[in-house]
Amino acid sequence: MDAKYKSIPEDKFKQAERLIYEHQRTRLEKCYREYEGLDDVRELFFNMIYVRPDRRDDYEDRNKSFIRSARSRLLRIIVSEPVIRTLNEIIELNDLTGRIHQDMSFELCKLGKLPEELDEETFFMLSRQVSTVEDRRRQLQCAMDGYRICADVVLHFPMNLDQLIRFVPKALIRNSELLELAIKTYRCFNKHKDKLHEYREVIKTRETDYIDRMFRVGKYQPGDGGNE
Repeated sequence: MDAKYKSIPEDKFKQAERLIYEHQRTRLEKCYREYEGLDDVRELFFNMIYVRPDRRDDYEDRNKSFIRSARSRLLRIIVSEPVIRTLNEIIELNDLTGRIHQDMSFELCKLGKLPEELDEETFFMLSRQVSTVEDRRRQLQCAMDGYRICADVVLHFPMNLDQLIRFVPKALIRNSELLELAIKTYRCFNKHKDKLHEYREVIKTRETDYIDRMFRVGKYQPGDGGNE
C-alpha cells in the first residue's frame, strides 16, 4: 500500500475498496444483463480479471509473470510489435485501474463515516477527484485493444488451443495461474466467437457513454439537454 494511504485505518480502507469495487461490479452486471448465456464470461471477468480487492494479492505472482513474459526478448522474436504493444497496454490498464481505485478509496475514507453502499453520484464525484476523462478513456482503449487481440487469436490464428500452447515457449508460461487464465480466456472467446464483434461494439458504445456521463462531457454537458 502506498505510504499516503497509511493515514487511514486499514480496516476502513479495505471497506472503502470493497464499496468501490461492489459499486462498479453491480453497475457492469446491470449494464449488460440483457445478454443471456454469458455466465462463463462473467465468471472469467469477475473471478480472474476484475477480482475483489481482498483477492488481488492471490494473483500477484501471476501478474508479475505476465509482465515478465510481455517484456521478454523471447516474446519479441515470436510475435509482432502490435501484439507486444497491446500486452503492455494490458499492464498499463491494470496499473491505472489499481491506482484509481485506491485513490478513490482514500478520498472516500476522508469523507467520514462510510456508507452501507455507494451511490452513483458519490462514485462519479470521487472519480472526478482522482482521475481525468483522458484517464478513463485510456482505460477503455487499453481494454478494447486487449479484447481485440483475444478475438483475433480466436478468429484468425490457424491453430487450435493445444497447438497454441505447444507453440508458445514454456519459458513464457511457467506460471500455472497465467496459463490457466490464457486457456480460460481462449475457451471463453472461442465459445462466443460468432458474437465477438457485436459484443465489442456494444461494450465500446456503452462504456464511452458512461465515461461521458461521469465527466459531464459530450451530450451530458450541463445546459446541452443531457442528463446530469
